[in-house]
Amino acid sequence: MRFGSIAITTNVDGAKVMINGKEGGVTPLAGHLKVPAPASYDVSLAKKGYLPFSARINVPPDATVEVRAELTPRRRLPGTSDGTCGPS
Repeated sequence: MRFGSIAITTNVDGAKVMINGKEGGVTPLAGHLKVPAPASYDVSLAKKGYLPFSARINVPPDATVEVRAELTPRRRLPGTSDGTCGPS
């Protein structure tokens, strides 16, 4: 079996990383995620108070695919302090 890797960076620490629906860690990640290749993967990042990020990537064998996820803060509804968010 051959492998590739996924390198994920983001502008927000503490975001939960999911690869094909399975937990891949929390940002900042200590290194690259080793995955069977060639294959396609659904990558998502989420953190409370931010809009989620998702992408579908193709990972070739013996290569590293870099994912740069920009998380955008959600807008709060006026007068709320409980994290209730308005439309973006």
